[in-house]
Amino acid sequence: MRRIDDVRIDVERRRDARVGNRLGSIQDPLEFLNPNSGPYAYAFLASLIVTWTALLFWLFAKSGAQELAESGHFQVAGVPVRSTNAIKLIFVLCVGGALAALVWFGITNAR
Repeated sequence: MRRIDDVRIDVERRRDARVGNRLGSIQDPLEFLNPNSGPYAYAFLASLIVTWTALLFWLFAKSGAQELAESGHFQVAGVPVRSTNAIKLIFVLCVGGALAALVWFGITNAR
């Protein structure tokens, strides 16, 4: 059985392994969501925006939704989604919700 001190040491080791923590810029993983935390937070947020933009571009401009609908691999709560419009709507809602969460987090944690 592990002692609580051993668990704390493991957590500290994992926390120190992150680049932002190694260089002293980021102390808490949630600080990556706050743009005021420095360049690592900006890089993380920029990578999210680039990923979401590429995903939406693939879905809308490169017929990615059609590809997902035909493959049958896209499911919501275990039910396959076959409509391209439904797939597009689901992805837009997910990305919009994530953006809203980032804005809310940024507003509530502004320094």
